[in-house]
Amino acid sequence: MEMQEGWMKEYSWATYVDWNLPGSEEYKQYTRRCAEYLKWNYDEVPGDPGLMQRMLDGKMGPGGISHRPARQRYRTGPDQPRYRLL
Repeated sequence: MEMQEGWMKEYSWATYVDWNLPGSEEYKQYTRRCAEYLKWNYDEVPGDPGLMQRMLDGKMGPGGISHRPARQRYRTGPDQPRYRLL
């Protein structure tokens, strides 16, 4: 049991990627409730179907898919001072 729950200590964010699909409001609420239960931060980001398609097609180039080594800190944006671990 301890090993199964150990991964939860490594995270502090639950992020919902909004693809604007039918029923997405229900899944947003579920993700929010999970974040509250785990005492994690919650946020939402818009999904980009073009990015997903490029990834599936294997077309990775400038502005496409970025890779960062595991557990590297990165800034989420110039107007967002928080950092996240990947």
